[in-house]
Amino acid sequence: MALHSVPSPTRTFDSRHTADDCAFCAAFCSGVTTMVVNAGTCDGLREKDLVAQTDLTRGIFSRHMGDMQRCLVTTYVRMADELLTRFEDLLAERPSWEKGMRDGIIEGVRVLDEEPGRAFFYFVAADRSRDPVMWLERRVVQERFVHALANAPFEDPLDEIRSEMFSGALQSTIRDRLLADGDFGDYKALTADVTALLAVFHPARD
Repeated sequence: MALHSVPSPTRTFDSRHTADDCAFCAAFCSGVTTMVVNAGTCDGLREKDLVAQTDLTRGIFSRHMGDMQRCLVTTYVRMADELLTRFEDLLAERPSWEKGMRDGIIEGVRVLDEEPGRAFFYFVAADRSRDPVMWLERRVVQERFVHALANAPFEDPLDEIRSEMFSGALQSTIRDRLLADGDFGDYKALTADVTALLAVFHPARD
């Protein structure tokens, strides 16, 4: 897929009412994450199974999530906000581009990895989902990440094209490490992977 062939996406629903606001939403997000890990996919999951797993009712699910698509995408959006907020904070705090990038990426991943299954949901299952709404949300997240890279507070940050290329390569690198090892362990292998990737995309300096 060409980098600039995709129109600028917009969110298809208001995702502000998420697990951060509501204990019911938190239960559904946690429950659907477990279902995704067990199924190995975001696709084909059933509302009645989630309701049974959370020990809540269909009425509560309908009022707070609406349907399974919204529940899955809301869960993804919440994870993305946590990861990217941590990344953006560290990118701004570190003294160099390389350290800000490396620490921001690793700590962003660590935020997701604090709860079982979330890294698999975010980096593997959502990435492979065939749902067009999930795809659009992933594009929104990618645009936020690319914007952070291209506007990093250092000399010679990545330009937009290289930022978008880096974003895709990073997603694949993290996903492949997670699938190869089953988890991130002590993060040494992932840190080495990210460091090597950063060397490839290191900003050009005159």
